[in-house]
Amino acid sequence: MVLLTAKFNRRQLFLLVFSLFIILQLFSAFSSSYEILVLSRVGIALLHTVFWAVAPPLVYRLAPLGKKETALGLIMIGTGLASTLGIPLGTFVGQYLGWISAFVLIAMISLLLLILLFFTLPSSPSQNTSLMKSFKTVLTSPVVLSCYIILGLIITGHFTAYTYIEPFLKEIVHLSDPFIVIALLISGLGGVVGGIVYPKCFNYGSYLNIISLILLCLSLVLLQSIGAYPWMLLIYLFIWSISLNLLALQLQTTVIREASTHSDLAIAIFSGVFNIGIGLGALVGGKAQESYDLSMIGYVGGIFILMAIIYYVAFWTVSRYQLKKVN
Repeated sequence: MVLLTAKFNRRQLFLLVFSLFIILQLFSAFSSSYEILVLSRVGIALLHTVFWAVAPPLVYRLAPLGKKETALGLIMIGTGLASTLGIPLGTFVGQYLGWISAFVLIAMISLLLLILLFFTLPSSPSQNTSLMKSFKTVLTSPVVLSCYIILGLIITGHFTAYTYIEPFLKEIVHLSDPFIVIALLISGLGGVVGGIVYPKCFNYGSYLNIISLILLCLSLVLLQSIGAYPWMLLIYLFIWSISLNLLALQLQTTVIREASTHSDLAIAIFSGVFNIGIGLGALVGGKAQESYDLSMIGYVGGIFILMAIIYYVAFWTVSRYQLKKVN
């Protein structure tokens, strides 16, 4: 989908994505069969890939100098709020008004956003002049490739544990359902805070990355131990979420900067690596439960973060040595 739309004007593409999103939400709401419902949801998933491939580079491009990192942080804030509030709100609407109403409500909100975009989003021609050239530029950049490798490792490690966090909190830590809801809300809030603080600390670069990686690794490895102290667990989940979001934003910003005029394709690959990490993490976490126990998911996830730390330190050390050698 990203390749098919690579040369579209970004404004026209955004309007098209939102228009199709609205239509497919209505198809979901009024589908006459299960097959149509599934097809409409698959269509929405495809639109989702296009949106995330285009939105960050476009926001970065349109934001004024000095505000570009803040603009990317706002995207993460929106993602955090959607993750935290979207499922509870959707469940509430579905329970009290019916599941059809949930899809209709999403379509109505999207229509308002479409109108807003129509009047406010400026024309933005695609910067993808040649797909083959873009692929070559992106995939031969050591910095961009390293960002992809680190991203794949941290997302796999994170979702090895986080995919199964609810049953972990219930079966291993023995928390009540209301407390689990609070814990997940606090985790979502951490994503929002990560988006808020990122513009203030992105200039710390390598130090921000290594501190976030260490905190993320400790969050996973100490998951079972901290579970014995429920209120401390809330702080722990908050730090876990902030660390992950700071890392993701820093990697995304680095990819956009390094890829320059090829940033649309670079972020499309970034999004693909992210999604692969989600699926692989869920798979690894499931296998860890089968082979060992649910309590092991934090330790197994931590191995991937430790690999990311080792890779990052090695890459950073070699890069600094080469820079000194050139100078």
